[in-house]
Amino acid sequence: MEASPAANAALKARLSELMDDYDRVRRNLGEAQERMKEMRGTARSGDGTIVVTVDFRGTLTALQIGPRAYSRLSPSLLAEEILRLAAQARTEITGAMGEVMAPFLPQGLEYGALMDGSADLGQLAMPAPVGDEGYDAWRARFSGISDSGGGGGNSSGGAGSGGGGLGGGAR
Repeated sequence: MEASPAANAALKARLSELMDDYDRVRRNLGEAQERMKEMRGTARSGDGTIVVTVDFRGTLTALQIGPRAYSRLSPSLLAEEILRLAAQARTEITGAMGEVMAPFLPQGLEYGALMDGSADLGQLAMPAPVGDEGYDAWRARFSGISDSGGGGGNSSGGAGSGGGGLGGGAR
């Protein structure tokens, strides 16, 4: 790309657009973080005598055991029921967190899979340049955008626009 007033103006406009996108994502992440801090998952036993509550991290924050639960269940069965309900509450909060985090995750990556370790993170890695391929050739191959039109004008978005990565866009 040759330096010219038009090229400088295009770069400045693109930088401004990127900064606006960054500010929007940062604001949205802050709002999501505040929402997450307030989120709770709750599970109740069938008869309602045991109630388990977890926070957005899945950490146990409240446990209510009614008197009937002590007479109805042995200590080992009571412990099993508490663990089962805690897992159920964690599943609930993971689903709710997935909805909050979806706009910030790369397309195809599920929050629940990320949290339980089943996500294939290898699919997120950008392929490395092949052999002695230069950066421009690698970028064109990876993004599908080439600068073959001369002038390098990629001010309409190019690699990095269109929904992947942080702040991805509409789903």
